[in-house]
Parts: sequence; C-alpha cells; structure tokens
Amino acid sequence: MLIDWFTVAAQVINFLVLAWLLRRFLFGPIVRAIDAREAHLADTVASAEQREAAAAEAEATFTAQRQALEAERAERLRAAEVEAAAERARLIEEARADAQKVRAAGRAAMQEELAAVERSLGALARDEVVAIAERALADLAGVRLDDRMLEALIERLPTLDPQTRDPWVAALRASGADVRTAHPLTDAQRASLAEALGGVAGAPVAVRETLAPSLVGGVEIEADGYAVAWSVERWLGDLRARAETLARAAAAPAEATDDL
Repeated sequence: MLIDWFTVAAQVINFLVLAWLLRRFLFGPIVRAIDAREAHLADTVASAEQREAAAAEAEATFTAQRQALEAERAERLRAAEVEAAAERARLIEEARADAQKVRAAGRAAMQEELAAVERSLGALARDEVVAIAERALADLAGVRLDDRMLEALIERLPTLDPQTRDPWVAALRASGADVRTAHPLTDAQRASLAEALGGVAGAPVAVRETLAPSLVGGVEIEADGYAVAWSVERWLGDLRARAETLARAAAAPAEATDDL
C-alpha cells in the first residue's frame, strides 16, 4: 500500500491548526475562566475568613465588655451593700445616742427635781430639828441649842481622833483659831472656848470670831485650813450622804436596765 505523504502532511497540518485553534479560542478562555473562578473563590473564602475573624474578635470584645460590666455591677452592688450597712449602723448608733441623751436628760431633770426637793426638805427638816431641839432644851434645861452645841464641842475637844487633832492643834499654835457661829458668843462662852483651845494646844490661842448665819445649831473652829465642827448641819449632812448612797444603790439596777 502506498502512503500519500501529501495527505499525511496535510492532515498533520490540519491537526496542528485545529489544536492551535482549540488552544487559542477554546482552552485558553476556559482556563482563564477557571483561573478567574478560582481567584474569585479564593477571594470569597479570604473575605469570609476575615469576616469570621472580625466576628470572633467582636464576640470576644463583647464578651469581655459584658464580663467587665457584670464585674462592675457586682462591685457596685457590694459597695452599695457595704454603704447601706454602714449607714444603717450609723443610724442605729445615732438613734441609740439620741435615746441615751434623752434618758440622760430625763435622769438629769429628775435628779435636779429630786435635788431641789431634797434641798427643800433638808432645809425644812433642819429648821424643824433646830426648832424642836431649841424648844426641848428651853423647856427641859432653859438653854439655847447653840449654847449646848458649843458646850458639847468644848467637851469633845480633848477626845478628838489624833489624826484630826494633831494637824489642827499645830495650826492652832501657829495661826490661832477662826471661830464661826450663827449667833454672837457671850463673854463667858468666849472665855470658856479660849481656855479649852489653850488647854488642847498647850499654849494661849488667839480667837477670831465670825458670824455665819448659815451655820445652823453649832460652831466651827478653823485653823489654817484645818477645821473642827459640831452642828446640826453636820448631822443632817451625814444623814443626807447616807440617804444619797442608798438612793444611788437603789437606782443602779434601773439605770443598768435602761442602758441595755
């Protein structure tokens, strides 16, 4: 069989031309379209990944902000609770202080009223005691109460407690005696008192007289700040002191109950 080389060459040329035409007009556009599509898909994927990353970042930011807000809210709640507790404690303390002030004011007012009543009763009792004693002495012995009190004090001078007598006697020797009575002394009383003081001091004692109307029923002898007294006022003072001690002891449980 004979080969027609012309036909073979023509077919080869036709094949090459066909291949070039296919590559030029068919495969090239298809490849470019595929490349463009792949590039578009890659861009789309990259954009989606960027959006996903941005969304994740936004979610993380939102979560952090929410946690910060919740922490701040919890902190404010704790601070508000602490402040409320402190304010409540302050109000309770103020109320307690006000109540104590009211009770103290009430007790002070009551004590002042009681003191006023005690002073009135003390003055009344003192006057009544003096009046009754004077009437009794006048009826029984014909002497005044002041006179008998002076006599009693003169009789008691030698029997004074050494702790009271010794510094008083030393002061008598150094500066003399200031004698206070509610009524003027008679010459006989003055002489009797001077003799008694001289006997106690072991030497003559200068006597200076002073009237003290508030000194009820008695006499007071002072020497350089040391005093010896014998009077109804002293008795009443001792009685008042004992009564006040008993009153305070009786009032102590009530005050403790009020404080509770």
